[in-house]
Amino acid sequence: MQWTGAFIGLALLTTIAYQVVIGITTRTPQFIKVRQLVFGAGIGDFILWLLGIVAVCAVLVVFNQHIGWLIVAGVAVLLACAFHWTIDLALGRERSAPVEQVEAMLKQMRLRGLDENALRQFACKYSGRHWEEFYETLFGYEAKLQARMLWGRGERGRERPRWGAWRDPIVRAIEARLLARREMRERQLLAKIEAKALRAKGIRDDLARQQGRQNARALVGRAHKLRSTRSKRLAATLAPMEYASGDTVASVGEVSQTHGPRTVIITKDLALEGAIAAMLRADALNAENASARRESIGEGDDEYERVHESWFKRRFGTPLDMILSPMIRLILAVIVLAGFTIWWKQNSGVRAARQAASVIDSRREIPIGGQLDDWKKTGKEVAQSAGQAMDAASNLDAKPLQLFPESWRALNRAAEPLGGWNAGLAGLLLLLSVFFTGRIMSVLVIGSALLAMIGHRFELPVIGYPATWMSAAAAALLWVFAVMFFRHREGY
Repeated sequence: MQWTGAFIGLALLTTIAYQVVIGITTRTPQFIKVRQLVFGAGIGDFILWLLGIVAVCAVLVVFNQHIGWLIVAGVAVLLACAFHWTIDLALGRERSAPVEQVEAMLKQMRLRGLDENALRQFACKYSGRHWEEFYETLFGYEAKLQARMLWGRGERGRERPRWGAWRDPIVRAIEARLLARREMRERQLLAKIEAKALRAKGIRDDLARQQGRQNARALVGRAHKLRSTRSKRLAATLAPMEYASGDTVASVGEVSQTHGPRTVIITKDLALEGAIAAMLRADALNAENASARRESIGEGDDEYERVHESWFKRRFGTPLDMILSPMIRLILAVIVLAGFTIWWKQNSGVRAARQAASVIDSRREIPIGGQLDDWKKTGKEVAQSAGQAMDAASNLDAKPLQLFPESWRALNRAAEPLGGWNAGLAGLLLLLSVFFTGRIMSVLVIGSALLAMIGHRFELPVIGYPATWMSAAAAALLWVFAVMFFRHREGY
């Protein structure tokens, strides 16, 4: 049983090690995003990741898989390095010649004045059915996503096969998290700048901080709306533009040097930054006009609502957001899995698992051409072995969890739901839910964990006390329903 789990770990760890190796050597987009996520994380993120690693290590130790996984971890790194420095490098050398030829051809076309977007559309359209890998090699991952959105369909309007599509949800989730961090830092910086500017105009310190936070929130919110419509603006500006006066935009970001009126072409990034700067100036003017109106009218500062946001609210939001956050679900998962681990040790779970594995792995001779009596005898032996394995596994439910001394019966009775196979399932469901967010989803996930642990302890009107597998199945279905329909699909 130990080496069976080790082989599963070998497949998983080899995949992870291979992604790390190619990320270091070739700078893959998913590796770059993960690196940005890790190096830009705060102390709270590191605590969550550390708790997750501790939970995984605890599970491996409980099931006696840690030694096997440590061995296969080294093997996985060697396999990943060997595959990359043999197969990948040989394949890269074989593909380098045609890639260099196409890059030289595109360079000559650029020198002749052809538009970059026209070149990319040409490469996307005429690179064949499986175009994405070649296109990404030439122009990069982000350019491939834009080309897929604009020109990815074939002649009949059908989507062509995608290459490396498993990376897209991972990259989108990490980008959403990075964007949330960036907006929070922008709000803090802009709030300080606005408050400093308002204090220089003579506004009281607390009102200056309040107005600075409001201006920063408004500005960052508008900038987020502009960034969210980036793809639509990009689709509208990628094609060459032609004006009514006859001036044609030949290239983006250039200024025409004709004798007539000068036509300035602004790139999308410059337009975005210009819009943000314009909004910042507008907010500053509005704040200045509002302060001037207050001074002219003679209104007192006490008539304005004073908003004091604590560090807790800025970091976690409302108390409900804190209770339903992934961090709380991770803490609950660690507590439940810790109770399951103690129950496993108290009921000699390791010994029972080894006994069941030895019974299952025992060798028997099956008579192919024997008599009927031989077949009956072999069938009885198999049935007895299966019964012994089931008994060894079912013996774990004979003794409930005992966290406190025997004299503390009330506390031990209250802690009983933390022991048993259903508690292990509840901890696993809570641990898996950490990768998703959503208020309603969090409520349903916590409810599914409670259903798995205590659902079979209540008597129902028709069937009486349900079996443990019934509450476990109902909890799993409720968890799947919650994650499928109530998770927040835009990430953090």
